[in-house]
Amino acid sequence: MKLLVTGSSGRIGRAAIERLLEEGHEVIGIDEVPSSDMRCPFARVDMRDYSQVLDAVADIESGI
Repeated sequence: MKLLVTGSSGRIGRAAIERLLEEGHEVIGIDEVPSSDMRCPFARVDMRDYSQVLDAVADIESGI
């Protein structure tokens, strides 16, 4: 399953991504700043900007 994780650079986001990857999911992380140990594709998105969120979701649905 393809999943989008918001807050992917935070402690909980990184842990969630790790678990989802272990379970075989395709994961894409979004946050304002990339983590230095990101293990999945990443999109820089300000979640307060609705148009950025829509663009990120559209990109993911189209295959990023």
